[in-house]
Amino acid sequence: MSELGFLAQVEAWHWLTLMFTLIAFEALGIGGFFIGMIGAAFISTLLNWLGFGWQFQFVSFGALSVIFSYAYWIGFRRFNNKREDSVPLNDRFTSMLGKHGKVTEVKAPGIVKAQFGDTLWNCEVDDAVVQGDLLEVTGNNGTTLLVKKAT
Repeated sequence: MSELGFLAQVEAWHWLTLMFTLIAFEALGIGGFFIGMIGAAFISTLLNWLGFGWQFQFVSFGALSVIFSYAYWIGFRRFNNKREDSVPLNDRFTSMLGKHGKVTEVKAPGIVKAQFGDTLWNCEVDDAVVQGDLLEVTGNNGTTLLVKKAT
């Protein structure tokens, strides 16, 4: 039993140090894995201040870590599953679908330059268009937008 004698010396600041260390690791991008243990370390701090023995503190920390981590996983599973996988964060052409812009220059039949937002784009259009016509993006061919005359 003397090998475990140092555990009887655990004080509240030990639990707080563990808690803040876990917060630091969580801030590095663990993705919520340590949230349950952070809560358990906080509760263990309170148990220490209330005078509970080290055995009860460690058992509570272990059990509460599992319970809080499971609760976090259940609570945020719904949130994580609601994320749209179709968000075109880094696909500029997909994010352009449905956008409207104006023809700034007719280069050749079916080839125009149009402004969408603050950017000029080369576009292919099947309809006859003139400068100033409104266009709607329907797709892309490489770096050229495929557009149609907006209705």
